[in-house]
Amino acid sequence: MSKAPAAESVPQAATACCQSESHGVVGNHGYENKGEDVLLTKGNLQMYVVKPGDWNGGNAILVLHDVFGPDSGRTKQICDEWAAKGYLVAMPVLWKDNLPESYDEGPMILKLFKLIPMISWLRKNRWKRIGPLLTDHAIPWMVEQGATVIALACFCFGFYPMVYLLAENKQGVLAGGVGLHPSLQVFSAMHESSKPLLDKIDKPLMMLSSGGDPGDIKPGGRCDKAFRPKACYEKCVFKLYPDMIHGWVNRGDLGNEKIKRDYDDSRMVSGAFLESLFL
Repeated sequence: MSKAPAAESVPQAATACCQSESHGVVGNHGYENKGEDVLLTKGNLQMYVVKPGDWNGGNAILVLHDVFGPDSGRTKQICDEWAAKGYLVAMPVLWKDNLPESYDEGPMILKLFKLIPMISWLRKNRWKRIGPLLTDHAIPWMVEQGATVIALACFCFGFYPMVYLLAENKQGVLAGGVGLHPSLQVFSAMHESSKPLLDKIDKPLMMLSSGGDPGDIKPGGRCDKAFRPKACYEKCVFKLYPDMIHGWVNRGDLGNEKIKRDYDDSRMVSGAFLESLFL
C-alpha cells in the first residue's frame, strides 16, 4: 500500500501563492529537454520553445511557470509532451532572480522581518511588469511563427498572469486556459482584485485543484461560480484531486502510487481539454 503524499518544505517566499503544505522545489531528475532557449532581443525576453518538426503554423500553447521558475520539476518535460502532440509550445521566463531566503525556521519576529523582502520580491513581478513581456513580445512572436490559436497553461503562480491575459485577450487569439493547481491568492498578495478580471473572461477554463488548495479554485468555489452565468461554462472543467497536495503535477514524486495515478489522470484530462480548445 502506498503512503499518502508527504508535505515538503516550501520556502516561505513561495507561500504567497503556494500552500504551506505543498511539494517543494525540485529539479528535473536528469531529464533531457527537447526544446531550446530562444532570446527575443526586442524586450530581452528569454523563452523555452519546442516546435514540432512538421509544424507549419496553427495551434500553440503558451505556458506560464510556477513561482520556482521555468526549471521547476517536470515543467519543461510537460512542455515537450505537449509539443509532441503537434503544438508549438513557448514558455517565457518571467523573472531571472531567485526567491528570497526562506524563513521556515526561527522565532516569529525573524519570520516577520524576512517577510519584507519576500513581499518586495513578489510585487516586483506584478502584471504591470510581466504583462508587457507576454502581450507585447511572447504572443506576437508566436503569431509571427504562424500560431493562429493559442491556449494557455499554467502552474501555481502562472494563474495570475493567465487571468489577466484571458481578460484582456489583446490579440484575439487566446482560446482558453488550463490551470494545474492554480493559485488565486497571488492577487491578495499583490493587493489586487481578481473579480473584475474573472468577470471579463469569456473563454473556457479548466482548473485542477488538490485537496489542500483553497476553496476558491475548487469545484463550487469562487472561480466556478464566476463562470456559471457565462456561455463558455458548459466547456469549463473544475476537478478536485482530494488525495493530492499543491504542486503534484510538476513537482510531486511519481514513485508514490497515488501521485502517479493522479498525475496520469491530470495529464490525460488536461490534454483532452487543450485539444478541445483547438476545435
